[in-house]
Amino acid sequence: GVTTHRGEAVVSTQSTGYDFPKSWPDFVPSLIQVVESAPDEGDKLRALTLIHRVIKMLSTKRLSGDKRAFRETTAGIFAIVCRIWEKYLHLFNSSPILLYLQMCLISLKLLRSMLTYGFEDISAPEAQACLEAILRLAMPQLDHRVTLKDPELTQVYDKYLLVIIKTLINVQEKFPDSFSPYMVVTLELAYKISFPLAEALDAQLIARALHLLSGIMLCETYDVFKLNNRGKDVSSLSIKLTEERNGFFSEDRLKEMCMTCISKYLRLSELELQNWQESPEEFAYEETRHVSLFNIKAASEHFLLNLTATFQETVCPYIVALIKDCSQHARSNLEAVLMI
Repeated sequence: GVTTHRGEAVVSTQSTGYDFPKSWPDFVPSLIQVVESAPDEGDKLRALTLIHRVIKMLSTKRLSGDKRAFRETTAGIFAIVCRIWEKYLHLFNSSPILLYLQMCLISLKLLRSMLTYGFEDISAPEAQACLEAILRLAMPQLDHRVTLKDPELTQVYDKYLLVIIKTLINVQEKFPDSFSPYMVVTLELAYKISFPLAEALDAQLIARALHLLSGIMLCETYDVFKLNNRGKDVSSLSIKLTEERNGFFSEDRLKEMCMTCISKYLRLSELELQNWQESPEEFAYEETRHVSLFNIKAASEHFLLNLTATFQETVCPYIVALIKDCSQHARSNLEAVLMI
């Protein structure tokens, strides 16, 4: 099983990770050869899991020599891993077998580590090609997820989609300029996860997608107003990106996002409302004690605050009108009470 593979990988990584690639230069290339040519799919999964553990450990090192070694390792295997990912994604789409999906998941985790830490900039052609492939295939994969019925496949597929969103978050935060060609399609993907398809998807995936939306919204590279306020030069590209971002956040879409956050993600349950009425101070303390941006309520609150600050001319009047409308019915309508 995957758990056994992971345990074997941890032990092997502890043996090689601290002095790879200096003392073990052939370790990863030999494992790559297994993944590409071994007759048994289980052996391929074990080899790929080992590669992932080694690459993950190496990517966390921060000394300049270690960073250089990781970039060199990335240059040697990135295109191969990308091919492996695309191969098994095609196989899974043709025949939805769990092992194929596990290979997709681990190879995508590898690509995430290498895209984030293995390039000085993602303007490199191979990085651009990989990002384009991830985004081109993401929408069909999202639609495929909604049709899955098998619980085991669904669980792994949710992890796979989560890695896609984590990859986009990492790359956008680290390389906002080079990521700009993918801004709009990324917004569309994160929006689809957070709103139209939210009923069918995992809460943690939605929270990460909301975080991705917030990150793009707050990025000064895509916001002329922020650049002006900070006394920075405004390029024609920044103006174009701001227009594209604002075009995505249309008035209708802003209202839809506000309504969903307020009426669904931030809405108090009857029990929460009762606890708040009994002790507001204790309720507030419990709500904030273990806050994580990757909790859907905290993520949606963060997103809504950013939405209000960035598009206040549209969002603020709408929320005020919504509160007034709810207040008029609050005494007799439990739905309105819960929304407020």
